[in-house]
Amino acid sequence: MLASLAELYNRVRLWVLTPSIVALIVAIDLFSFVVGCIFWYGRQLPATPWWAWVFVPDCPLFALLGGIAIVGLLTGHRSSLFESIVAMGSLKYAIWTIVAWVLYYAEARTMPLVGVVMIVSHIGLAVQGLFILSFVRLDAVVALLSGAWFLLSDYMDYGLGFHPGVPSAASLPWMQWHTIAVTIGLTLAFLWMARVPINLWAGAWPVLALKKEARLSTQREPA
Repeated sequence: MLASLAELYNRVRLWVLTPSIVALIVAIDLFSFVVGCIFWYGRQLPATPWWAWVFVPDCPLFALLGGIAIVGLLTGHRSSLFESIVAMGSLKYAIWTIVAWVLYYAEARTMPLVGVVMIVSHIGLAVQGLFILSFVRLDAVVALLSGAWFLLSDYMDYGLGFHPGVPSAASLPWMQWHTIAVTIGLTLAFLWMARVPINLWAGAWPVLALKKEARLSTQREPA
């Protein structure tokens, strides 16, 4: 049963990494980046010093970086640190956005269409982050460097005031401490995954099992 699930798990992952599916994902990520930067950060970016731009359009940027990371998985141009940062950022900012809109609903008792769109799209961002994470070769250094980057990002957002707009019914101080807690929690989770003896998230043993199966099938073919 476990072997069957592992095989299905990897067949789905390998199906996603086909050129046509990757092209579709990249197109969606690029569209999300452009629309997000214009719609959500269109006023904030021009008022932000250029050196802080990388810390401002959180979700659109990590959607775009997610597409780049998936292209890297397809082509073999990979970096464990880059993939780890993209996966952590995708999860972090997806959680931030979903929580912000849930808090908005809890206070306002209504959910505008933009809130529904944001929640659905950021569930997709989280799924993309988990997909990338399933390929990352984590170690303690990569996990700690990823966490350090997002602690710096949190300082830029809430220490220097470059945080994204918060739905009016959501509490900014609560969101500040929530996002720092998410950074710490994700860093600890990545550190734990780096210590797992058989890292299911990295997909090492299932991929090798599929290659072994393909090799055995070839050997069984008549000469």
